[in-house]
Amino acid sequence: MSLYLGTQKVKINLNGGKKHAFLGRPDYLIFDGKLVFADPKIYLQSSGTQYIDTGFTADGESGFDIRYHVTTGNNGALYGARAGYRSRAYMYLVADNYRVDYGNIAAVSSPLGLSKGRLVSGLENNNVVWRAYDSAGTLQQEFSTAKQTFTTPASVALYAKKDNDTVDNTKAIAKIYYFKIYDADELKHHFVPVPQGMVIGDTTISAPCMFDIVTQTPFYNDGTGDFVYGKDN
Repeated sequence: MSLYLGTQKVKINLNGGKKHAFLGRPDYLIFDGKLVFADPKIYLQSSGTQYIDTGFTADGESGFDIRYHVTTGNNGALYGARAGYRSRAYMYLVADNYRVDYGNIAAVSSPLGLSKGRLVSGLENNNVVWRAYDSAGTLQQEFSTAKQTFTTPASVALYAKKDNDTVDNTKAIAKIYYFKIYDADELKHHFVPVPQGMVIGDTTISAPCMFDIVTQTPFYNDGTGDFVYGKDN
């Protein structure tokens, strides 16, 4: 549902006349105190020192969906966690022409080579499949590997990766427009950028951050400096 209601609160009738309150902002839709929609042009920009701990520990059946724009190539990671090189890894690296690591495999198939676009991964017929789309939404590459049995040793970081439980210096310099995390077919998190001062239900956002539509929880910067909130033209 994509409704732009300005800044006013309105009432509309649904379900046989039952009233529901919608609060509109120029770029968001809040339904009965819950954020349900964000404009896909909105982003949260990192400078290479920020990251977010998602709290989600990945395994061989996890899936991810991210739309991003790497603004500066810096050998960083857009998301991930691992025990070490080719060990219990699930991540997407800006390094080496944008490669993905999974389980005990590094640089699955050929490099992606997309600095801007969307990467989707997930379990299909006992294989893990990756699909890379360019910024226009056109499929550029698809590849797969057999499902492995493993669990990452720590929760997945966004804008960075963890080696065991330590976030290293390979943080991406990038805009992220959304990030979805799946446990098999179940959507566990759907992160979208929100600005400082936005009010969602009883929560006032204290700094630019990612807001999880699934749990209705803000996820703030766990690194240093500040994210920059913005919107593409």
